[in-house]
Order: sequence, then C-alpha cells, then structure tokens
Amino acid sequence: MKKMILNFQSLCAMMNLKKRNGYLVYSEWLKNACKDANKYFALLMSKDNVCAYILFNVDNNIGTIELVKVAKEYQGQHIATSMIESIEKFLADKNITKLRVGTQVNNIPAINLYHSIGFKEISRTSVFHLWK
Repeated sequence: MKKMILNFQSLCAMMNLKKRNGYLVYSEWLKNACKDANKYFALLMSKDNVCAYILFNVDNNIGTIELVKVAKEYQGQHIATSMIESIEKFLADKNITKLRVGTQVNNIPAINLYHSIGFKEISRTSVFHLWK
C-alpha cells in the first residue's frame, strides 16, 4: 500500500465519485473542497483502490482534519493513526505545528482514536447544516 497527499480533482478521478453515486452528503463535502486551494487529501491506496482518505486544510498556519474515511475492510488496522502521523509530518515540513480535529460528540470510536494519538479536547460546539 502507498500513502500520498493530493488535491481534490485527483481524488475525484481516482474514486470515480460521479459514477458511484454514493455518500451524497460526503460527496457534496468533497466537491466543495475543490473551491479551496488550502485543502488536501491524504490517501491510502491498494493497487487502484482507495482504502482510506483524510480531508484536511491549512489556514493561518493551523492544520484541521475535516473528514476521515476508512473502508470497512481496512478498519481496525490502525490506518487512520498512520495517516494522521503522515499528515503531521507533512505539516511539520511546512513549519506548521498545530493540528486540530473535530467530530460529533457521539462518535466515540473517533474520539477514542484522537485521544489515543495525543489529541486533547479543548472545546465542544454544535454545528448545524441546512440542506436545500
């Protein structure tokens, strides 16, 4: 398997999002990511398949993880941990030393993951989405 960090257009081509017609909420989120040059994707590939990806951005010298997805057959293998470590290295190479992440308060597996790799809870906020 190989790791890479690339832009939105490359990810869409590799994942063939339009043809797959799945994850409509996430596909909108991913499509909107292309409007911001400060957004990146960390990918884990096996041959031509995307096993996992993380969408993150860099703004004002702060990295923010926005979305983490690991395919079911690859879950439980510490892939997200390894990918987050790769993102930390990528950011460090750009002299960015702060990385933050958010998740839903009821997403216990994600919260446990972030705590296990050293993230600390500093605040809780509510985010509401309006879909038209």
